[in-house]
Amino acid sequence: MHLSRHFIISLILAAITYPFFGWHSIFLFVGSFFIDSDHYLWYIFTKKDFSLKNAYYFHLKNDLSGKKIIDVFHTAEFWILLLLAVLFSPYYHTAIFAFTLGIYFHIICDLIYEYIHYKHGIDARLYSFYSRALYLKRKKRLTFWNMFKD
Repeated sequence: MHLSRHFIISLILAAITYPFFGWHSIFLFVGSFFIDSDHYLWYIFTKKDFSLKNAYYFHLKNDLSGKKIIDVFHTAEFWILLLLAVLFSPYYHTAIFAFTLGIYFHIICDLIYEYIHYKHGIDARLYSFYSRALYLKRKKRLTFWNMFKD
């Protein structure tokens, strides 16, 4: 999903949840919008360029949604670790819950978008390190760096 759509949807969701979370709803916005920073990290590692502007325009010009590229914060393993951290944190707070809710909402939006726009269904290789590793092992291409590229 395009970054501007995530921004608008995150802003609307933060406004809707304001009566429940108060000013902590800003953390929901941050979790829902800034989860896409893993796309920037992917750009840094693959292109060896730290320019945020270049990364943004690269992703605008190149639709990578159909490629088998895994983004760290978009994986099931990350979601599980995040959920466990929230549930077992001795410092449970509304802000942490709102941040986590924002991340999960972002992922749901991504899954819905992928399902609607790519009729082939949702590819587990894009959302799980384990599934990606099994796929690469079958293809005899399993290396650390191949986990993050097509």
